[in-house]
Amino acid sequence: MIIQNNQFPLNNKDCVLNIQGIADTNDKSPSAHTVTNNGVTITTPANNNFNSMSFNGTSDYLEIADSAGFNVSSKLVLSAWVRLDVINTAKVIIGKWNSATDNRSYLFYLGSDNKLRFKNSNDGSEPPAPTMGGTALSVDTWYHVAVVFDNSDGTYIYYLNGINDGGGTSEYPIYDSTSKLLIGIFENGLSLEYPGNLQNIQIINRAIYTRNFTPPNRIA
Repeated sequence: MIIQNNQFPLNNKDCVLNIQGIADTNDKSPSAHTVTNNGVTITTPANNNFNSMSFNGTSDYLEIADSAGFNVSSKLVLSAWVRLDVINTAKVIIGKWNSATDNRSYLFYLGSDNKLRFKNSNDGSEPPAPTMGGTALSVDTWYHVAVVFDNSDGTYIYYLNGINDGGGTSEYPIYDSTSKLLIGIFENGLSLEYPGNLQNIQIINRAIYTRNFTPPNRIA
C-alpha cells in the first residue's frame, strides 16, 4: 500500500521541526524554533530546478537549542531530501549527539560506505554500532531519506525514496539529553560535516511511515 503525499504532515501538530530550505533556513513548524545559521546558503544545484540549502562539507551547519519538542516519548521520524557532493566519507544529516560529555540522544547520518545509519543512546553513553541501510547513495543524486524509531521497543526502519531500506534494533528509551540539535555536523569537535544539499528537513513525533510510501515532493 502507498501512503499518498497529502498524508505527509507539513506545519501540523505532529511536525516539531520543518526547515524547508528553499528561501531561508527558518523553522516553519508550529514550534518556530530559532535556527542559527553557520554559513549555510540557499542555492540551486546545477541541472536542478529546486532551491535548497548548500553545505560546504567543512564548516557549514545549522544549530538549534535543546527543546522539549525534540525529546522522544513514543515515536520518532527524521527525514530530509539529500543530495551529496562527496561520497565515501561519514557525514551527519541531523542529530542531538555530544560524545565529549556523554550527552547523546539520537543521530541520523551516512557512513563512509554511503549507507544510512541511525543510532541512539538510552543513557547518554556510546551505544552499540547501528545496523546500516541496504543501499549506497551516489553523488549528485537527490534522495528522500527517513528513519522511523519506536521508543517502546527500540526498533527502527530506514526508508530510501519511500522504500524500506532495512533497519535494526537499538537500546531504548532514547535519553533526554541537553545537546543542541545540529544539522550537517557532529557536535563533538564539529566533525562529520555534510557536503552537499538538503531540503525539507523534518522531525515528526509519530510514525507517519509504517510501510512503503510516496515521498513528499521537493518544494520548488
